[in-house]
Amino acid sequence: MELGLLRHADALPANGGSIPTDESRPLSAKGNDQARDVGVFLRKTGRIPNLILSSPYLRARQTAEGVRRGLGLEVPLVIVPALACEVKTTLQADAIIKEIETARLGRGTWVLAVAHMSDLAELAGHYLSCEADSIGFEKAGLAILGFPSVPVQSMGHMIQWTNSELHALVAAPKD
Repeated sequence: MELGLLRHADALPANGGSIPTDESRPLSAKGNDQARDVGVFLRKTGRIPNLILSSPYLRARQTAEGVRRGLGLEVPLVIVPALACEVKTTLQADAIIKEIETARLGRGTWVLAVAHMSDLAELAGHYLSCEADSIGFEKAGLAILGFPSVPVQSMGHMIQWTNSELHALVAAPKD
């Protein structure tokens, strides 16, 4: 099984006015492009997720939708409250397993989880048995982890780490 950990794309800042809270921050125009580019990158590299999980925050949901647009497919999308900012890592990991089991996905499946920087670093550290401080996800950064079966603590290995620049390069139309 493979699990992709994707940081949300570039978002507008909360301003107390039209964007009153962190949870309501939408993607910027750049972020919309980044999200679509991730989907195109995944499609062109043959990594089509069976399921997309997303934080309930607007910028993460919009990133997940942009990935789906780039894929050109209606991959099932589930909003997972535990993927919101600053939820305990074990609760996030448990929620991911629950959604995989609910969808009846098994070995050979590919799941993409869209969430937030510090939480993704903690999750990657949880799965890879390394310090979260050593892991940094830039906006629209993607880590693909492999597991012998469902994602469990300390059983993951890094398959691929990509960034928004690579996604854009692969997604660019060929002349």
